Amino acid sequence: MTDSQLAVAPMHCLTTPGRLAGWQIRKVLGHIQSNLGRRITTREMADLARLGPSHFARAFRATTGSPPGAYIMRCRVARAKEQLQDSNRALAEVALNCGFSDQSHLTRVFRRAVGVNPGEWRRRLLRELSPKDRAPAPQSL
Repeated sequence: MTDSQLAVAPMHCLTTPGRLAGWQIRKVLGHIQSNLGRRITTREMADLARLGPSHFARAFRATTGSPPGAYIMRCRVARAKEQLQDSNRALAEVALNCGFSDQSHLTRVFRRAVGVNPGEWRRRLLRELSPKDRAPAPQSL
């Protein structure tokens, strides 16, 4: 394609076949990050990308290297790691904030992804932090 043809080419001609266009992946990834605390369906992501669910799932995998569900779970684990740095936050609260159905679901997925359960991961992190970096421990009554 020459420079003059490139200037007037429709955007779909500028993407790699079988992958999501830049605007599609940005819109979908933004939606995922904004909605991790709830169930996100392939249909709603496909609608954002203006594709059918099957075509979207194939294109998402070709673009990111992961199926949509696995990608979302990795994002949820990453969000859980952020929230687990707050030693005052209960594991059940972290689980629900990150879109897991309950604490047990968080523990299963987290252990599979990270290699240790969330409580152990938090304890190891807190041991590594210096005392001045730690969040204050909850006060008992």
